[in-house]
Amino acid sequence: MKRLIILISAVLMMGCPGKEPIDPPVPNSVSLARPNIEWNDVGGQWVTIETDGEWTASFEFETEEGEAWAFLDKMQGTGEGMIRLTNNTNTLEEVRKVDVVVEFEDGEIKRATLTQNFVKKDKPDNTIYKWTELPKVDTTAGKRYIKHYGTINGEGARNYSMLYDPSMLASLWVAYPIHDCYLGTIPRGNRPFISDPTIPVALQPNLSKSYSPNGNPYERGHQIPYADRNGNNEMGNQTFYWTNMTPQHNALNNGRWKSIEACLRDRVENTSDTMWVVTGAVFKTVAGNETITMMTNQNDGVQIPVPNYYFKVAIMQDGSRYRGIGFWIDHWNTAQYSGTNIVVNAKTIDEIEILTGFDFFVNLSDTDEAEAESNWDASFWRI
Repeated sequence: MKRLIILISAVLMMGCPGKEPIDPPVPNSVSLARPNIEWNDVGGQWVTIETDGEWTASFEFETEEGEAWAFLDKMQGTGEGMIRLTNNTNTLEEVRKVDVVVEFEDGEIKRATLTQNFVKKDKPDNTIYKWTELPKVDTTAGKRYIKHYGTINGEGARNYSMLYDPSMLASLWVAYPIHDCYLGTIPRGNRPFISDPTIPVALQPNLSKSYSPNGNPYERGHQIPYADRNGNNEMGNQTFYWTNMTPQHNALNNGRWKSIEACLRDRVENTSDTMWVVTGAVFKTVAGNETITMMTNQNDGVQIPVPNYYFKVAIMQDGSRYRGIGFWIDHWNTAQYSGTNIVVNAKTIDEIEILTGFDFFVNLSDTDEAEAESNWDASFWRI
């Protein structure tokens, strides 16, 4: 019996002469590099497909949202390969899922599920903290005071706060600090404009696409610019909330307004100084009778008011005192759109308070507030 077993083993080991070994077929499979992603993760990922034959891919969405939110760069192919999967930001208040469905040549079907988290909304925080940048907060007539936070070096930090007016579909002011810890070199890229998760979508203008095509001069102008948060992806994404946008003439947005933003940012970049800023959109000045231009938003057909003016006010500490400056732009005056001579737009903060009715920097002492708001120094502000 032992000899028989040995002989059989020897024959099996010798194999059949003249025949090449046949590789086993590749099992059909599909897998995702990152099957679970956060609500604002739009970086894309690879889908790996393994098979010997042809295949076709499709999606099965768990919920109907009116339009697809995930995309593949290739829907069919042959043999093993990797295809690119991209997705939009999840602005819903729930987790959403989609199956990548692959049908193989032999009829077998395999699935890989992508799960995208949602924005976790805490209970409303109506606390008005004594942050240096804050104006007096007035929430009468349906206005809403909103705060956004992020993380810096593993610690929670404020990003910006705003006074949002649903009747104007815009924030009347946005207040924020600028410090080197917020600044960096992260490219803006093609970030999506998304709804603000702290405000019902019905109270916001739909700005997933720009206001109107075919030569309309207005574009989605940031009140707090992305460039003031380009050192932090999380906070940078929050600058693309619809509530941070107003219809701003593209020549102004890319012209003198951009020069004012850069002037203030450059004043603190690569230093240990902090600047406190309030940016705002004004539809009518105090006691003014200006006509407000309305435009039709291509995304939802809603009429959106166009601001007549924009302002920025800023303060910094200079030793034991505070320095302040303001800038005022007439949105209707095309002569103010271009050029870098922003001195002509400079005003005292007191002057801008008279025009807007806002009371800025109320958390300073009366003495510091009066000094900072009553004058401005071109040499200090480097303009």
